[in-house]
Amino acid sequence: MAGYIIGLAVSLITTLMMEAIGIFSLKSSSPVGFYTGEEPFKKEELSDWKAWNQRHGWMWILYGIFIVLGYGVGALGKNDIRFLVFELGSIIVPLPLMCWYHHRLIKKYHKK
Repeated sequence: MAGYIIGLAVSLITTLMMEAIGIFSLKSSSPVGFYTGEEPFKKEELSDWKAWNQRHGWMWILYGIFIVLGYGVGALGKNDIRFLVFELGSIIVPLPLMCWYHHRLIKKYHKK
């Protein structure tokens, strides 16, 4: 039981970090980046930088929600393997989807 409580705390902290990134992206007054090493585009390089930020912000917020939901579904199973699959799956599976979506946003909003 203690392991589930510690896992919940870690999951909630991680979720809060993702939510904070999302809220920062929504409220930012300049275009946001996605990757750690990626230089964000300048406002002039994007056709609609506010929509760019909104899409990225909501992507991060949904990722945070997905993490905590994965924890909840896994914890309901009362099976350590199922729990591990759902928790790790909720963290790892969205990452390639987020990368794909980010590149789709580049095609949509980046002026060439």
